[in-house]
Amino acid sequence: MKRVWIGVALVVAVVLLGGCAASEETAAFSVSIDDSADETLVNTSYEATATVSNDGDGTGEHSIDFAVDGETIATENVSLESDESELVTFEHTFEESGEYEVAIGEAETSVTVLESPLSDVAEAMADLETYETRERTVMDLTTQSEYGQDAELLMDGTATGRYDLTSETAAVDRKTDTEYLGFEFYTVEAEWYEDGTLYTRERDRPDAEYEYETESTTFDDVAVDYAFPLAAVDDDPVEVNNGTVVYNGTIEDFDRLEEFLDDDDVTPGEQDEESDEMEDAIEQVTIELGIDLSSARIDYVSAIYDVDGLQFDDDTSGDGEISFDVEFVAFDESVDTTVPPEVVDATADR
Repeated sequence: MKRVWIGVALVVAVVLLGGCAASEETAAFSVSIDDSADETLVNTSYEATATVSNDGDGTGEHSIDFAVDGETIATENVSLESDESELVTFEHTFEESGEYEVAIGEAETSVTVLESPLSDVAEAMADLETYETRERTVMDLTTQSEYGQDAELLMDGTATGRYDLTSETAAVDRKTDTEYLGFEFYTVEAEWYEDGTLYTRERDRPDAEYEYETESTTFDDVAVDYAFPLAAVDDDPVEVNNGTVVYNGTIEDFDRLEEFLDDDDVTPGEQDEESDEMEDAIEQVTIELGIDLSSARIDYVSAIYDVDGLQFDDDTSGDGEISFDVEFVAFDESVDTTVPPEVVDATADR
């Protein structure tokens, strides 16, 4: 009888031990680095993201190390069931430029850390002689009149600009579609700036006669203001994509908005009052700025203005969103900004 009990005990022990061994081997973890950037900037928060998967048959825990050049920076513990996955993200700030090896668990990738071009942009852009742009302005506002009538105002304008910074001349071709109160308006407009005068030739349909106007203003008010986002994006999130640094910033603090929007250097005559009304109505500005790393010149600027109570006239105001996008398509190439003689003649008495 004793031998029987010993045999049974051995069988049970083998089964139990076998079960424990199988249980320990059921969780099998793998780590793969996801779309983490392969370039970043000095003193900028860098995010490294990986997918941790349990490819085994049972629940288990796994410790994930985040290492830079072999030095462990942080660790995260992950508990996953069978066939379950989880994203883990680590943040790190590089204090010096160079090439670094980054590892999340057993997965590795390389990161190039670059100096920020932001401080060089103003100098690089200031050296320009000419530039050409593609511009777009979109307005989506709900207007309210003092008579209680609400209406949607939609405007989509595209433009091509040519700016000569050496001679301080400019030429802009613009097309604008506007929908308001059930009516649609289409306007074709050409502008030229020279010697303190803005010349405008405009018509609101193909078969209409051109209307001509002149206005006293400054070159700074006519040309695209590329400098205004620089202070806004200095401490904001940054990405590096295929040789372009993308800065993103959102300003909603009142004092910072005032400082950002205030332009004491521009004295555009009648434009001052309109600019003040626009500034008073802006509640938030969202900016995206793209800079070419090789040249430190601006690729594009996008700005979205959230407005509340933008005054159009004495009895109508509007709330909504105005966006402005400009792409710099050429630098330091010959541009024609000459005011046509017929435009000068047509505006001679205006």
